Amino acid sequence: MLNSSKFRKAQFFIISAVVIIMFAFLISRMTEPASIPDTSSVAIMEEPFIFNNIVEKARETVEKAKSCEDLKFNLEEYKLFVEDFVQIKGYSLLLNYTIDYSNCPFMASVNFNYIILQSPKITLTKSFTYDKLF
Repeated sequence: MLNSSKFRKAQFFIISAVVIIMFAFLISRMTEPASIPDTSSVAIMEEPFIFNNIVEKARETVEKAKSCEDLKFNLEEYKLFVEDFVQIKGYSLLLNYTIDYSNCPFMASVNFNYIILQSPKITLTKSFTYDKLF
């Protein structure tokens, strides 16, 4: 037979463990936020990804040009392409740039005065200058 003091010690240990677990559970419930904000709507918005891609590809278009004439033609084609693309998506794109040909045929400077992507949810804007050495 079990010794009654060993039985009481085991019973005390089990009750103590249950009380500690319940106390930890109650503390964790009190410290957690009442609700977790849903940020998934921002993560699934495609406008920032499209906009960043447009800016990146504009830089690549300038970088891949082989001459001043090639640069002008490539930027015109790129502008038409991205305007059609965003229109299909239901957005509006304003892409304005100027090319400084003063140092051609050695260098051209493209000033993207503004790139603006507008959707019903958000408006994104960027302007920058990119220099191209030939």
